Amino acid sequence: TSLTPTMNASDIPCRVLLSVNQVQQVLGDRGEDALRRLRMDSGANVQLLRGPLLPAAFRARDECLAVALADNGRCLRKALLALLQRAFGQRRAAEAQEENVEEHVLEVMIPEVACRHLVGARGDRIKLLREESKCDIHLSHGNVAGIAAQRRVKCNGTVANLSEAVARIHEVLMEFAQIGILSLRHFDLQEVGPEIPSDGSAGEGARPEGGPGIARISTASSAVRNCRLAVRLLVTADECGWLIGKRGNKIHKLRELAMVGTRE
Repeated sequence: TSLTPTMNASDIPCRVLLSVNQVQQVLGDRGEDALRRLRMDSGANVQLLRGPLLPAAFRARDECLAVALADNGRCLRKALLALLQRAFGQRRAAEAQEENVEEHVLEVMIPEVACRHLVGARGDRIKLLREESKCDIHLSHGNVAGIAAQRRVKCNGTVANLSEAVARIHEVLMEFAQIGILSLRHFDLQEVGPEIPSDGSAGEGARPEGGPGIARISTASSAVRNCRLAVRLLVTADECGWLIGKRGNKIHKLRELAMVGTRE
């Protein structure tokens, strides 16, 4: 799938949520060498974000983030399968070429703006994903705690089927990026910070934790973050038809990209 000139397939992260114990199983006795070997074997760039590289909300619940970047679906599938076999303790069975039918639960993190499109009209798209991957797939309620505009997609199935489900979900996100529903900013991890007291007692020199480039820290109070503004734009009758587009496709895309409500 060819994306827009400003975005490549390897720009769109495939994010899988893992526990601290699962990350330890992935690394094993060889540590970072095992991760480097996984990258070399799969051709995908796989990172395990943990500790100070993650927003505080993840660290508080002992949750880590596996991020895979790949140029194509073949590399991504190979990386995901190897990653999940290690995370769920099935590496030895895989090396012995033994089929394992034990089912596991895995969560994928995707931008909130993509959720409605992932489900599709009357649930058609998510039903197709379930059939193709042979996994039970559904959206968890609410955003990922402590992170703005990100949702969990819960998958239930065997390791082989889980890797296929995650890869297919990622392919759908790539399609959304191609048609303009998603952009790179939708994949930013924006931490929802604690509310700052109105008397300014938090201190002027206070700095939030988090690695540069990994999390953008929100320091506004909840009242400011949740406020709504009504803006009216005056356009000519000719411009109005162009702005709405055929069957409302342009105004619909505007709502999705800007995450606002509009009234014609």
